[in-house]
Amino acid sequence: MTFWLTVGPGARAGGRDDTLARGAVPTDVVGFGETLWGVAERNDPGGDPRITVQRIADLNGLSGSIVHPGQRLRVPAR
Repeated sequence: MTFWLTVGPGARAGGRDDTLARGAVPTDVVGFGETLWGVAERNDPGGDPRITVQRIADLNGLSGSIVHPGQRLRVPAR
């Protein structure tokens, strides 16, 4: 079994890890008391949050909208 751990600028709660320049998928870490809707609004401020929520759910294989503090989510590239 192999594990891959990446630590970087987005490792703090509520941080966004823009690693597109390195070819990786951008991620965001869920902060305390935050919702998937809030993550969606932060990552696509001008977009429709309903669409962004669905895209985040699809990227992460989420079957619902429950997220937990410290959870790292893949987010759509801007």
